[in-house]
Amino acid sequence: MPIRAYIDDSGGGVGPVFVLAGYIATAEQWAAFSDEWQAILDMKPAVKRFKMSEAANWSDQQWKERLPLFYRAIENHVAAGLSLTIPYDEFRRVFRGI
Repeated sequence: MPIRAYIDDSGGGVGPVFVLAGYIATAEQWAAFSDEWQAILDMKPAVKRFKMSEAANWSDQQWKERLPLFYRAIENHVAAGLSLTIPYDEFRRVFRGI
């Protein structure tokens, strides 16, 4: 059964390390995950996406209500998680000019 991954970087070039992190699941698991994730996003007041920097502006109630639901959606549907950290000095040395 083919697997798919969603991986994102820490972005911004701030902090001591570059981070890649994500999740791996089958296409069927991703479909079920997407439905559950969208239902959480659609809760009132609806939000377009979950992005930690934007969620920092949520009310305490939104945090307490939604974060456990997002976490549970991941637990319910994702086969594995992964992360990689590279010190920024090394990252720049290796990937300079790319």
